[in-house]
Amino acid sequence: MTWNKLKWVAITAMLIDHIAAALAGPLQPFLFYTCGVDYTVTYYVYYIMRCIGRLAFPIFAYGITQGCAYTRSPKKHLLRLGVFALIAELPYNLAFDHELTFGMHNVFFTLFLGALCCNIWEVLASRGKAWVAILPIVGIIALAQFAETDYAGLGVACIILPYVFFEKKSWRLLCVAAAMAVEYVLLFNWPLLSAGQGVSPISFAYLAGALAGVGLLAVYNGKPGSRKMKYFFYVFYPAHLSILAALNFTVFAPYFL
Repeated sequence: MTWNKLKWVAITAMLIDHIAAALAGPLQPFLFYTCGVDYTVTYYVYYIMRCIGRLAFPIFAYGITQGCAYTRSPKKHLLRLGVFALIAELPYNLAFDHELTFGMHNVFFTLFLGALCCNIWEVLASRGKAWVAILPIVGIIALAQFAETDYAGLGVACIILPYVFFEKKSWRLLCVAAAMAVEYVLLFNWPLLSAGQGVSPISFAYLAGALAGVGLLAVYNGKPGSRKMKYFFYVFYPAHLSILAALNFTVFAPYFL
């Protein structure tokens, strides 16, 4: 499977996930009152869509790791990620939080910070001082956690760890899979575990979706595929969030719970 095909799979999964996440509130009463669809049905459909969406991030994170390893212009790579992180933030908050606020929440901030970590590691490792990179990288991971970027600090780790072990594909994939396991088995369930309530079955369904993404990376053949729509994802991300936000505030506004 080429990288271009992997990106299309990831984008499709992300769109399915975001439709569920952004429109779940108004869609449930809309479907109930206009189509007679029972809430139980929409409940299961919602979680199926969210599970499908879990396979997207491992692919996107791996793409940033790969991009940092092969790019001829690290500065331009970082600049693109940073610019689109800024562009996407307002649509992200409007789509999911229904608020006109600004922070560092959308996934482009996570990807940007992950790429920044990779560049710091590369510069210092090339000078034989890789150990010096540990402190700023830990600081950047803490920043992502504190700022509550999408996937937070673990999302950044999911980018830098495969970069550190980039020489072996099996190690790269293991790093991504391990990060996703920590995300959904430990962090997702931490509030429940802290309260002595065990774990949520949904967490394992989410993990299965994420590992499906890692499985697709395993069959990636290393070839880029078509480059005709190289920057499509950059534009698609804020564009589809803007559409979802517009739907929330217009078509489905009367159906908010």
